[in-house]
Amino acid sequence: MGQNFFFRLLQNELWRKGDIPDALTFEEFAAVHAMAREQTVAGLVCNAIVRNNVRTGDDNAMRAMAVKVNHERRAMKMAEVLRVLTACLDKHRVNYVVFKGQTLAELYPEPVMRTLGDIDFYCAPADEERARRAVEQEMGVTVDVVELDKHHSFYYDGIRIEQHYRMETFGSSRHQRYFDALVERTMREPSSMQIGALSVKTMPPMMTILVCFKHLFNHFLVEGVGLRQICDMAMLFSRYHDEIDADELWHHISMLGYAKAFKAVGALTVKYVGLPAEAFPFALTKRDYRWADRMMKEVLKRGNFGKYHRRETQDGAAKSLETARIAFGHCARFLPLAPWDILCLMPRRASITLKKHLS
Repeated sequence: MGQNFFFRLLQNELWRKGDIPDALTFEEFAAVHAMAREQTVAGLVCNAIVRNNVRTGDDNAMRAMAVKVNHERRAMKMAEVLRVLTACLDKHRVNYVVFKGQTLAELYPEPVMRTLGDIDFYCAPADEERARRAVEQEMGVTVDVVELDKHHSFYYDGIRIEQHYRMETFGSSRHQRYFDALVERTMREPSSMQIGALSVKTMPPMMTILVCFKHLFNHFLVEGVGLRQICDMAMLFSRYHDEIDADELWHHISMLGYAKAFKAVGALTVKYVGLPAEAFPFALTKRDYRWADRMMKEVLKRGNFGKYHRRETQDGAAKSLETARIAFGHCARFLPLAPWDILCLMPRRASITLKKHLS
């Protein structure tokens, strides 16, 4: 029952319609809240409870309100950090785009209810070193330079910021070159969007969809992914349906080797988070929904970034071995969705993990 209530509340918050319970017992609220936290959608679910005056008892009503207020406060703090960061980069004329995170939150009915993690920005290769020097000098931080996967990182006012030198990692070098060329083309004519009162440079809708899909699927394979990323994809499809050239999108997805995986993710957004089927750019088949069902079992089992229901919880060799076992299991089970890139990705991810623990 808790899972049923959870999905009804989540869909109500995303689309502002649909039947939801009038009341939740103490046990039902506990189950819904735990599931929302594991899937990193607590702000969305609790806002649906508060906004619809769902009866939960005084203590649980206070818990739901506390989640809502905490999300509002973190969003305000991250907005200020983003303002400082972009002002620094603009001052030094760095060619950059902000992506994921706050740019996706703006697609939701109430942006502050989308749980925020860190801030991601990407620099054109020619500006990478200049950007690093700029933030160190202007923001008073030390950038942790890690040449392993795709980004360096630093903290400002307690918020983690990732400076990407690669937006996403592919297994196949051919797919990586194709994707990197798309990114390079995007950087010549970036888009912009409003995040609150701030105008921010970001990627156009087509590229945003490609990056967010690959980010979701890569995390799904390697460790696990939460419903937050699936909701992000649903919001992207809904908001940009009329702006996307479906033929061009299909061409890019096919060239990258992820056509079947993309449709499986589309089926996830339709079946589980309520995206209207007509808002997804391609027709979905029974096979797509079967793959979506298999993926959802892993999503619900592992939670956000595969953090939950694990044997090993402490960082170290044992946890790394468990992560590797999970990753290889996912890659084997979902190999038909993107066979060539997954086969190439497995040794690449293993190499990255090994170097990380040996450094």
